[in-house]
Amino acid sequence: MARALKTPAARIAYNAGKNGDAVVDRLLREQEGIGYDAKKDRYVDMLKEGITEPSKVTCTALSCAVSVASTILTTEAAVVISGGKGDKQ
Repeated sequence: MARALKTPAARIAYNAGKNGDAVVDRLLREQEGIGYDAKKDRYVDMLKEGITEPSKVTCTALSCAVSVASTILTTEAAVVISGGKGDKQ
């Protein structure tokens, strides 16, 4: 779960050409509210810079992810439809 929560920040940094793990490590050491502005390549107070994300969106995404994960963990069997060339009939 902790790794999944770090992934978006790491991916944003990686997409900006930076080391995602290094950015996440620094963010974990920063005070609350400080984030990485990939566009300007600096660490800023996200609210002061106007960089926000609606909490409802984040909470809903996390809730859905947990729901899917728990469903997968409690499923005893699954049907997989595959169309790969190496598949046997």
